[in-house]
Amino acid sequence: MINPPDTQVVETEDAISSIQIIFHLTEAMARYKVSVNALADELNISHSSIANWRSGKIKPGLNRINEILVALTKIGDQDQLKASPLQLSDVLEWRVVEQQKSTKKTAF
Repeated sequence: MINPPDTQVVETEDAISSIQIIFHLTEAMARYKVSVNALADELNISHSSIANWRSGKIKPGLNRINEILVALTKIGDQDQLKASPLQLSDVLEWRVVEQQKSTKKTAF
C-alpha cells in the first residue's frame, strides 16, 4: 500500500476479554467424601444432572450453586469440613480469557 506523504498507518489489535467460570464440583465432592447418589438425593435431582455439572456440559445457576454448597456442608465428612471449611472458591474459579479479535490498519 502506497501512502501519500502526509498520511500515517497505525496498526491496532483488538482483544476480546471474557470471564470463564469453572465449576469444581468433582474435586469438592471428593474432598468432602460426598457421593453422586448422596448429593442427588439431598438436592432431589437426577444423577445425570450432577454428571452434566461434573463434566462441564451444564453449569448450574447461582441459586443452585448455593444449594449445592449447603448440601455439601450438610452431608459431607464433618471432620474434613471442620479441618477445611467449604468455601465458594472451593467450587468456583474465575479466569479472564483474552482472545485476539483482529488487526486493523487505519490510514491518517
